[in-house]
Amino acid sequence: NGRAAWNIDNGFVLDDVGQSDIGVFGNPVIRTPTIDQLAGEGMRFDNAFLTTSSCTASRASILTGLYPHNTGAPNLGDTLPASVQSLPQLLKNAGYYTASIGKWHLGEPFKTHFDRVVEMREDSGTIDWLPELEKRPSDKPFFFWFASHDAHIPYDWHPPLVSYSPDDVLVHPWSKDAPYERAMLAQYYNEITRADRTIGRVIQALKNSGVLDNTIIVILSDNGTTYGGAKTSLYDEGLKTPLIMRFPSRIKASSVNQQLVSSVDIAPTLLTAANVDVPSSFPGVLLWPTITD
Repeated sequence: NGRAAWNIDNGFVLDDVGQSDIGVFGNPVIRTPTIDQLAGEGMRFDNAFLTTSSCTASRASILTGLYPHNTGAPNLGDTLPASVQSLPQLLKNAGYYTASIGKWHLGEPFKTHFDRVVEMREDSGTIDWLPELEKRPSDKPFFFWFASHDAHIPYDWHPPLVSYSPDDVLVHPWSKDAPYERAMLAQYYNEITRADRTIGRVIQALKNSGVLDNTIIVILSDNGTTYGGAKTSLYDEGLKTPLIMRFPSRIKASSVNQQLVSSVDIAPTLLTAANVDVPSSFPGVLLWPTITD
């Protein structure tokens, strides 16, 4: 039917993580070996911006390829209507197996755009990632939206993977440098490291099943960090996202993209890769020209 042969694993969505709080984006303290490696095997986008800096509206925008005022869910806690067109729906109609695993946050009606939706059952929202990946049909290409709850407050996981010292964390230049702030940042770092570890397990599972290099990997966050008022602000710290894409057949390893890109560009870019027509109502532009040159 003209469908592309590769899979689209667009689901590594971090929660409340600023771009500057990932190792490969310049943080020398935090440990994100998996994300750093994926950037080394693909492309890092230094000027990737979200359409808004609040969870529900941002996630709705990424999935529908629309600006928040057109999705029907422009506010925190809104229900995304089933009537909108979306990336998972269009892929599902084209024969892809589509699944959302982890944090949902978009209401009941939009669940029909996926073949399967499994909401988070524990603190990180990642306990079902591997089991659900293993349940995917072997005769279909797939689209997974893996949505972590890390590193959203409250910070509630112990013992930490890495014992970050409050003395070592990097206090954001727009934040207050105080003991409480440093102590919370140390826990924030730990949850980012936990998310990185879970992403690594999924990557290894894809590799073990022989489909990693035939899968487009996309990593990003829904908005900036809670600290210093970055989240919900329209400053760069609230809107910049740590966007990374890995796809060896079309994306050169260790490449850095300085072009201005938006989260609404992701849906048309992935639809085009899957040889699915992009709706004329989608305002985003294709990233493939800037990715390849």
